[in-house]
Amino acid sequence: MKLTNTRNCRKIRGIFIEELKGIREKFTASGRELISIPVQQRLEGKADKTVLISTVIQADEECGGCEFDPLYKQALELIG
Repeated sequence: MKLTNTRNCRKIRGIFIEELKGIREKFTASGRELISIPVQQRLEGKADKTVLISTVIQADEECGGCEFDPLYKQALELIG
């Protein structure tokens, strides 16, 4: 049973990482370094979760209804 749980955790983590990478790529392509750099650092294990959350919230507030609104919400869901 424990082996199955470990595999499931790895699978879920892999999905999380791939989704976060996809979000990072969209932000990077847009030139939104405010968010793409902290996301990259989080993926590398260099950034604290709370720093990333506050950065996403800041970017969302600065955006104020831009095309990236759904990505900010998705990123917060994945991180939180």
